[in-house]
Amino acid sequence: MTLTRSGQAGINGGGYWLLTSAGQIYAYGNAPYKGGSPTGYDQEIVAMAPTPDNQGYVMVSAGGQVYAYGNAAYRGGSPTGYTGRFVDAEMTPDGGGYWLLTSGGQVYAYGNAPYLGGSPTGYDRAIVAMSRTANGQGYVMVSKTGQIYAYGNAAYKGGSPGGVTGEISDVGYRTDGVDGYVLISTTGAHYAYNSPFLGNPTGTAAIF
Repeated sequence: MTLTRSGQAGINGGGYWLLTSAGQIYAYGNAPYKGGSPTGYDQEIVAMAPTPDNQGYVMVSAGGQVYAYGNAAYRGGSPTGYTGRFVDAEMTPDGGGYWLLTSGGQVYAYGNAPYLGGSPTGYDRAIVAMSRTANGQGYVMVSKTGQIYAYGNAAYKGGSPGGVTGEISDVGYRTDGVDGYVLISTTGAHYAYNSPFLGNPTGTAAIF
């Protein structure tokens, strides 16, 4: 059993959850514990996504099974015909739906989550994470080498940073109305694209 890469911010950034591959949730600060440790999943638990008010969350297994806790509603899961394994989940802005992402870049949308595209070609290593725009009408996904694919109203701002130690493991799209995102590596390095708070011009990366 291992910790997954999925820790999420708690209420107003005052806490966080840690998730294990067995679906155990550890809540810190003001992040509420709403349940965990599901049974019957066929592969390890890989990701979680909280509701907008942080009073619930869903978690997803590598086989696409979804488990809902707190005020998060189960909207569907366990699709068939996917490639690879499931790697991430993302909640819509109002909590009325969610997206599931596979390592082949396939996106499965449930509830009021719109399907905006997926299954990119030309990536050289597996897709590992996705992140939505502020209004939920777009999302980006990233591969282990930092290749970015943008859909809907998500804009491509750059990717494939050089000199990465380890692998890219996550992407965070800004949800404050500013068009930009940050790539995170397994060593903890951050690569920011078009993030004015770092003083970066469009399309350049900064490590912080």
